[in-house]
Amino acid sequence: SNNDVGHHAYKNAKRELRKILDSYLENGKLKYYDIIVTSNLATKHPFFEYARSFDFIIVSDIGLINVDVKSWGEKTFYHFDVPDEHDTEMSNSNIEKVVGHYISQQYHDQFNSSRKSIYTFTETVQPNRVIYDFYDYDPYQLAANNAKALKDHIEQNFNFKVQSTGVIYFSDGTVNIIQGSEERDKYVDTVSTKSSLRRIISEAIELSKHPLNKEQVDQITAIFK
Repeated sequence: SNNDVGHHAYKNAKRELRKILDSYLENGKLKYYDIIVTSNLATKHPFFEYARSFDFIIVSDIGLINVDVKSWGEKTFYHFDVPDEHDTEMSNSNIEKVVGHYISQQYHDQFNSSRKSIYTFTETVQPNRVIYDFYDYDPYQLAANNAKALKDHIEQNFNFKVQSTGVIYFSDGTVNIIQGSEERDKYVDTVSTKSSLRRIISEAIELSKHPLNKEQVDQITAIFK
């Protein structure tokens, strides 16, 4: 995940997260939090496989908020499913989405697979050619799967429930991101502005069903140290 973000954007995102979290500490909505920087995790760490797709894991009294910071410099078609299960929600006037689904389908057809797949890819326009470069994974799907995996593994390690939310944060919000569908997975959200990042954290706080005490937060934090 850290390959998708430059040092400057990475530091800015961490600063922004601290600012938001500190404001919730001040108004009493949060009691305590710690930010785990996943780049410090050893490859042999038992949670490395799930944690490494995020840049930051925020452990607080409302559970885990797992943040994957993206800073893509090119036009990106993001989270397009094949077959397209959202064509009814799409108006024909949205040419970008029509193109995204068409390219995804063309790419998928080469595999002769009946399995459902989800693709993220970039578009680069050059003289006499347009290049579509496909990621070998879909960031949205990966974040959803790994946010749930972290929740499951922590709950197995300790005998208490924990909330876990993945957040894909496009820190350079002006970049042209075309999202394949507006569906919302219960384990992940996509945001591209500081205000929407704040809103998602606020929602996680409001919706928290399994508040953790200080000892539980410290136990989870200690796993990552």
